[in-house]
Amino acid sequence: MSDLNTALELNSNYAAAYYQKGIVQKNMTPEDVDSWMEWYDRAITVAEQVGDNTTLENAREGAAEELIFRGVNLGEERNFDRAIELLNMVEQYDPTSDEQHYRLSEIYNKRGNWSAAETHARQALEYHTGGVADKAKIYFELGTALKGLGQVEGACSAFENARYGDFTEPANHELEFQLKCEGHAGR
Repeated sequence: MSDLNTALELNSNYAAAYYQKGIVQKNMTPEDVDSWMEWYDRAITVAEQVGDNTTLENAREGAAEELIFRGVNLGEERNFDRAIELLNMVEQYDPTSDEQHYRLSEIYNKRGNWSAAETHARQALEYHTGGVADKAKIYFELGTALKGLGQVEGACSAFENARYGDFTEPANHELEFQLKCEGHAGR
């Protein structure tokens, strides 16, 4: 941190140094999100001012990834409010993050907020650029939300689209035993 401070004393427009300070601060105080996000934000501002597109992209991507990572961990610890808060911040750094919306859908489903879960799952599908197997997790969350909303036909369709990879068996279970979707038994 001392070397980075020296570099910034010599050149306060050195965007990469602010970004590196964010990384160092994150490693020093991982739970104090505001302390290291401040450096990511400063790196973004300076990078925009000086036209340093590499640092700009690195700082935006790093901030989004870290917020998602922290949000997922908080969600697993059932600290849903803070998880949602961090995941909502992702949009500032990556406005088309399918992972952000998928993770929000996952958390809202855990909380039983089916409408919000559906909204975020649909947003994740809109932004997602991967293949059908990778979309399975999103369709599974969409199916869960629609099931919670009592929209059986839509849930059946979503779970049908979730029948790939790790989601094949859970989706089949929902289709056959939970929702008893027509035409899906025994697949």
